[in-house]
Amino acid sequence: PWRDHDAAGAVELAFDAAPEAPGLLEWHAPRQVVAGQRVQLHGRVSGGAGASVELLDPAGHRLARTTPDGDGRFVLPLTMHAAGAVAFQLRVLDADDVLDEATLAFAVEDARPVRVLLLAGAPSAELRALRRWAVDAGVALESRIRLSRDASLGGRPAFDPAELEALDLLVLDLRTWRELDAVQRVAVGEAVEAGLGVLLRLDDVPGADDDASLRALGFDTAALDTGAGTGAIALHPAHLGRERPGIDDSERSTRDALRLTHQPVRVEAAGSAVLLRSDSDEALGLWRSHGLGRIALWWLDATHPIAQHEGPSAHANLWSTVASTLARPRPRPGPDTGADAGVSVRRVICGLEHGAQVATPGGRIVALVPDSRGCAGYWPESSGWHALLTDAGRTPFHVGDPS
Repeated sequence: PWRDHDAAGAVELAFDAAPEAPGLLEWHAPRQVVAGQRVQLHGRVSGGAGASVELLDPAGHRLARTTPDGDGRFVLPLTMHAAGAVAFQLRVLDADDVLDEATLAFAVEDARPVRVLLLAGAPSAELRALRRWAVDAGVALESRIRLSRDASLGGRPAFDPAELEALDLLVLDLRTWRELDAVQRVAVGEAVEAGLGVLLRLDDVPGADDDASLRALGFDTAALDTGAGTGAIALHPAHLGRERPGIDDSERSTRDALRLTHQPVRVEAAGSAVLLRSDSDEALGLWRSHGLGRIALWWLDATHPIAQHEGPSAHANLWSTVASTLARPRPRPGPDTGADAGVSVRRVICGLEHGAQVATPGGRIVALVPDSRGCAGYWPESSGWHALLTDAGRTPFHVGDPS
């Protein structure tokens, strides 16, 4: 406590760490999530070489399982399918024995549908799979697909620059990009600078003219020699945010891998990040920031085999990750209920106005006193689901069990 800092400052102190007890040492998860969002849970465990970590849904069904690395660190994927208060169980296992467990609680908020415009130069199985994903994920998707020189499906294949202001994500293939005129390409760049996300699918090897136009977007591309980089690549379900119950990463065989192909192209971009990697650590897509938005190049040939091989949920996890990474940033919905520090420990809740209250699990109402920043301290007296009450509505948040 702060009251002891002055006294402790004059004392010689040394820390002699005791052996770490087997179990869960730390975990990190986002505090605010929205329906349809895919998140990653990071943590560290102690339990020896045979330890594993699994995530269970509220009904006790296993959602994911993995083996920690040599330092005991692990990453588990989780997709929030619906809004509401939900609690998952994180368990550390040694063989079949439970070494430790913790509750991960989330107040999942409703999300405004992501507005996506899909432009394509020809119909394909890939586009059908994308449209199915959009319907299942609640994405507001408009697709415009060219059928011939004089006909297209879903309206004119191009776009009006003013339309881009209403979009969160623009997805187009290289054939469509080639058909855009200079005014439209400038409009795309300006829209990205203002926050739009753009995914350009390289469904063909870029030519010399393409290299110049892609360089204007910040990407250097070059075709590889025939046969180089065109072989099948492997993507395990772990890369797609999906684990098969009962199957550990270390137990997978090569025949369990999904085989996909990609364009023989080398892509580089300063300050870029990888959108997807293969099992051999090969980049299959890069994105970079431009102003307030993000723009990405993607040279994986097709993703619809994922739905056929691994199921629709694996395909959906991949594209939900792409959409959440690239789509136009949005302001945080509602107040920030702060990090869970447990019972009797100060919790900081922000985004408040005067009159905010907390309803405890026992039904008691506690008034909050926000400061000039709109933040207030709250000391929970019991564990379980609490509710922040404001003029905007009711926001649930969870306080962990002291044990």
